[in-house]
Amino acid sequence: MSPTTGSNRLDLSRLPDDVQNTAAAIRQHPAFRATLRSFCGEYAGIFQGNRLLATIATGEARQLICGHMVALHYRRDVNDPISGIVLSRVQAFARQHRLASHSRVIYLVDLMKEAGYFRSVRSIFDRRVIVLEPTDTLADLVRSFVRPFLRAFDRMNGDGSFELRLARDDIFKDAILTHALELYVEGCALCDTVPAMRLFDGRIAGYEMILWIWTTSQSGNGSDVPVHLRYTARSFGVSDTHLRQLVQEAEREGYLGLATRHGVSLVEVRSSLSELVEIFVSLKLALFRCAIARVDTEALPANPPLSRG
Repeated sequence: MSPTTGSNRLDLSRLPDDVQNTAAAIRQHPAFRATLRSFCGEYAGIFQGNRLLATIATGEARQLICGHMVALHYRRDVNDPISGIVLSRVQAFARQHRLASHSRVIYLVDLMKEAGYFRSVRSIFDRRVIVLEPTDTLADLVRSFVRPFLRAFDRMNGDGSFELRLARDDIFKDAILTHALELYVEGCALCDTVPAMRLFDGRIAGYEMILWIWTTSQSGNGSDVPVHLRYTARSFGVSDTHLRQLVQEAEREGYLGLATRHGVSLVEVRSSLSELVEIFVSLKLALFRCAIARVDTEALPANPPLSRG
């Protein structure tokens, strides 16, 4: 039987068997609920207090483009003058997967350079070719993005082996993100599998705010706690209106409620949102766990990682 989120039945058969089976095992793990709360808080926390990062790297399309740029660097051929992160290749990927227009990719890349994640350099083989070179700032970001997944696996395993590996093996983070991206475009488009998540994923920091709202609401003793709307919006660098519109749409779908107490707007979580978060995050964790399995079976490239520091 397919899992459900609220009244929506999901068909997970589109996903590869290893991802389906891994996700099911994760959901059945006795430590899953505690791990889920920790993961949601840690992952959402990456984007709090950084509006520019939320603009660059939240939402399925933007994350896929960012992940592809990491993969281009990871898979680059040092003997190919146009190998690596070249704008035209990023634009071709975005066009192929209908993620963004050419001008939108240029805008996103400019934001990434403004944030200090990349710098433009001329290819040593062909001075006419401009290559985007990752900085240590990007390496730190990729490490922080991957870490919540590894901590989740370590919690369920009862050890710290994955996080220790992240600290010792500097190319590990690049390899994980590359394989996760490749799995995604090969048939693991999770928002297609769980279309209800597009309600949140389509807005800047929408998915991340929902994870934060959900995990914050779970802090009560056996009952869900309403979450302060304005504080949540401000912490992610978005307007109250931005979050309010998202909550109102989710309210119509039965995922959230909006209440006012003593003049304060509060977000209330419905059980259907808990079901949605559980299934979607378990699939995302499974995707990254299967990516690690691929990393462990490949010969790592001789190219240096995003950063050695």
